[in-house]
Parts: sequence; structure tokens; C-alpha cells
Amino acid sequence: MKTNPNEKPARQIIEDAINKQLEGETQTAALDFAAYLRAHKMSPLWASVNSWKVNFKGGGVCYIKMANGSWLINFHGSFQRDYETTFSNAADKKIAWANIKHCVKCNVNCIAGEKWVRASVLGKDFDNVCKNIRIVMSNPDAVAVECAKKLVEKTRDDILNGRAVW
Repeated sequence: MKTNPNEKPARQIIEDAINKQLEGETQTAALDFAAYLRAHKMSPLWASVNSWKVNFKGGGVCYIKMANGSWLINFHGSFQRDYETTFSNAADKKIAWANIKHCVKCNVNCIAGEKWVRASVLGKDFDNVCKNIRIVMSNPDAVAVECAKKLVEKTRDDILNGRAVW
């Protein structure tokens, strides 16, 4: 059966995609994160093939993407503010810092010809950080998902308090 190249892909509920595409601990961690989002009134909405956008009160929180048995979370927040209350645990900071997304010049317009300078993320300076997405967690395990939930909470708090996340 030949498919129509002009036909749009069917929208998929994230839990259905997780159950189809992921296995084992990876699947469990992804389902836990999706359940956490829904419990906190942030439903992952289908954005495109294997991609879901998570908003809260009109503000972007993160994207969840899946492909080839893997998943990742792209966080919207810049995480430049002092988050000592939420991120007082050094292990959480280490997880976040280990997942900093460095600029790979994927979009020439985003840097407008300027050289990247250091960016502060959760109180630590990094060189060459992506301007658009500061933290990307690829296949987070249960421990990293707990850190991801804290990143979501901070982004949600920023949105509630009228602070721009970017």
C-alpha cells in the first residue's frame, strides 16, 4: 500500500508513542515524566512527527521528542536566575550541567554574526551555549527525570510570576 506524500501524519498521544517506541527503563522514565506533566496541568500537545510541545498558561516549557528508541527533553528556560531553593542539591545541578546544549551553529540567524560569550546556567558559567535551548536531556533515567521535573517547576514558576523564560 502506497502512502500519499501530501498526507499529514496522524496526531499521536504521547503515552501511545512512548509505549510504541520506547522499552524498559527508558519507557518507564518517559511515562513518569508525561504523567508528572499531566498531573501539573501541562499536557504534552502533538507538535509534529515524534514531537510534543509542553506549554503552561501560554508560555513554552519544553519539547519532548522521540525517534529510533530514544527520547529527549528540550527545555525552554534559560535558567540564568538564582535557583538555589530548587537546585540546592549539588547532584541536580550536576545533572543539569552535564546536559548543557552547546552551540552547533544550527541556525546562523540566532547568533546574528556575533561570537558566543559565556552563559550562566544555574549559577555556573559555560562557553558556547546554544541561545535557544540551554538544556537537553537525552534518554534521561529516573534520577535525571526528577531533575527534569525541577526544571519544569522553575519554568512554570517563572511563567506564573510574569518572568520571561527566554
